[in-house]
Amino acid sequence: MSELAKRNDDGRRAESRTEAFLLDRFWVLKLSVDLDGAVFVVQPATRSVDALHQHTTTHSFSVVQSRSYRDGAEVEVAGSFVELPDRKPQRQFFVSIHAVDSFGVASDYFFSAEEVQSIFRRMVNPAGQEVFVFSITDERNCSQFRRKNREKESMISKALADVDLQ
Repeated sequence: MSELAKRNDDGRRAESRTEAFLLDRFWVLKLSVDLDGAVFVVQPATRSVDALHQHTTTHSFSVVQSRSYRDGAEVEVAGSFVELPDRKPQRQFFVSIHAVDSFGVASDYFFSAEEVQSIFRRMVNPAGQEVFVFSITDERNCSQFRRKNREKESMISKALADVDLQ
């Protein structure tokens, strides 16, 4: 299998795993698909048909970017997703990284925008865009970011509840 085909396969797998988690808990719109994953817009799930017909209701939303990681590679996240123009973190943004090590063992990592800012490396990519880059290494202990689904759900729900819709 070519390297490009592997990246595409890993990206589809990461996208599917993130989407499956989100669809069980939120209303989800798949915003874009790229080679290494996808971007999802997430809203609190409406529990009644009547609420759907209330056009005056404004809902908060969150953005979850799904990325794949394979040993030796780096994950790149667009700076415009992670932070506002004043460099404050986008509190409603999260990155879900699905990693596969050289033995084929899968691990999932979940980061808030604040964690991306503090842990990922800031740089400018070849296209001239500011990005955050991350690589999982033996020296870096990332076990605290292997979060259970209920913790991910709680993080997203809290961010959605904290939005000031004014």
